[in-house]
Amino acid sequence: SLSQTVGCLVCVCDMDQVIAAAGNGKKELQDKYISRQLERHLGTRTQLAASAGEKAYIPVVDTQDEDYEHEVISPILCEGDVIGGVILLSRDAKKKLAELEQKMAACAAAFLGSQMEQ
Repeated sequence: SLSQTVGCLVCVCDMDQVIAAAGNGKKELQDKYISRQLERHLGTRTQLAASAGEKAYIPVVDTQDEDYEHEVISPILCEGDVIGGVILLSRDAKKKLAELEQKMAACAAAFLGSQMEQ
């Protein structure tokens, strides 16, 4: 639903690999192990919004064939622990992922975290 609403690739990962992906390009990332940079960033418990070429940009997986133009990464917290992340990716250089997409990623991460607590 999030992928269709926002119009970009949406991934959900645990601290090891991408466990679900929806949208254009999902086969490239589905079931792949996440990069060390992504794992480290999730550990900071902060949301990230970056564009390709920026210092803050993080590849989702080490074997990523091509960079996405924009990304939003929001950690999933469960009982105070980071258990994964929600990642929004866009290849469209003109469609920057703005505040709305950041809030939607945070909302999805909060929902998944609360579901895991039950």
